[in-house]
Amino acid sequence: MKHLVIIIFGTVLLSIIINSAANWLEGMPSPPEQKFKVVDNYNGCDLVRWSDHGIAEYKYFLYCPK
Repeated sequence: MKHLVIIIFGTVLLSIIINSAANWLEGMPSPPEQKFKVVDNYNGCDLVRWSDHGIAEYKYFLYCPK
């Protein structure tokens, strides 16, 4: 009977530790999504690809700093 209590206690303790670790990992901040990416250069300007990540569609524009 004593061994059964130790096994049950160990199982419960291990479950609590694993659950706590999973909750801690979920609470970690995720890196921000990149909506803009420079994909090429054209005449000294950056060709930038923009995506909303909500739909599978890309938009492109030229960025020319002065």
